[in-house]
Amino acid sequence: MSESEGGGPLGVIFSVAFFRGLDPAEVVLRFSRGEDSGQESDFGGLDDKAFEFVGETDGGDGGGHVGVFRAGEWCVAIEPYGWMVTSHKVVTELSRGCEALAVTRHDYAAERSFEYAIDSTTVTGYRLRPGK
Repeated sequence: MSESEGGGPLGVIFSVAFFRGLDPAEVVLRFSRGEDSGQESDFGGLDDKAFEFVGETDGGDGGGHVGVFRAGEWCVAIEPYGWMVTSHKVVTELSRGCEALAVTRHDYAAERSFEYAIDSTTVTGYRLRPGK
């Protein structure tokens, strides 16, 4: 199976992050570093924008777009074709004043990542590489 096959609706490269203590608008602003307040879209529209971004950047910058919605006390951010949220530096910045938990699946790099941070401090995290 190639890197582009399988993985279900999210595909084989994606991140999902959970934020407690922020509303969806604040999560969007943090991902965009305060430059974009976002726009409403369904998942298909988000996936199309991310796929277009990957093509424009040759994939080196992840998906470039994130979808955010509220789920109880948490906000969920989906980053198609992305992996940035499980970067130690990024998750500590995103978790300022809140709690953040993030997971990444990246079949192309054969890596799964997990990060958990509270108020800019990483509590735990790991990179799982198959066969290691």
